[in-house]
Amino acid sequence: MAFGGLFSGTTLLILAAIIALIWIFHEMTRVKHRIVMVFIILLIVVMYIGAASIFKEKEVDFSSMDGISEASKLYFAWMVSVGSNVKEITANAIKMDWTNVEKPVNKTKKQLFV
Repeated sequence: MAFGGLFSGTTLLILAAIIALIWIFHEMTRVKHRIVMVFIILLIVVMYIGAASIFKEKEVDFSSMDGISEASKLYFAWMVSVGSNVKEITANAIKMDWTNVEKPVNKTKKQLFV
């Protein structure tokens, strides 16, 4: 990987700076729903880890415009595949029969007296 490891000092510093900027913006605007800001921060962290693992696997060169263009294509293709996987999982969950719930039978109890 051209820009360092997944948890190199520079990348962690950049990630921490982004999170700090979001938190400062949050405190300045006094958003009532802190859960939204926590969700955004978690989303950024997940997106960063996903991008770092994809770029590490494909050995993308960030020193040229062609490499940056290739990295953009890889990342957005990954995002599309994540979206289609979520859609497929959701569709399969919707298709399941959730209404046919029977009482579980306790098969561990044995009759001692017949």
